Amino acid sequence: MSNLRCQPGDLALVVRSASQNNLGKLVLVEKYHPDLDRWEVRLLGGHQFGTGLKSGAPMFSDRVGFRDSSLHPLRGGGEVLQEMPAEADYV
Repeated sequence: MSNLRCQPGDLALVVRSASQNNLGKLVLVEKYHPDLDRWEVRLLGGHQFGTGLKSGAPMFSDRVGFRDSSLHPLRGGGEVLQEMPAEADYV
């Protein structure tokens, strides 16, 4: 887990997603799932429709899984995000 950019408790910006609706959303990083290679995050600002990571079942939730590379942590460390990457990544 030492190579991950995000940490539990971080606010982060979604910079890559298979769903264009997620780009630019703010999330609260909660827990890393190494078996899925995903962070469990809470969407700030509401629920969304999607599919479960393990089950593939339809769901409506404010909890989503993102790869570390899909999130840009916002910690105030001076790093500036120049622009959001255009390529999509699987959620």
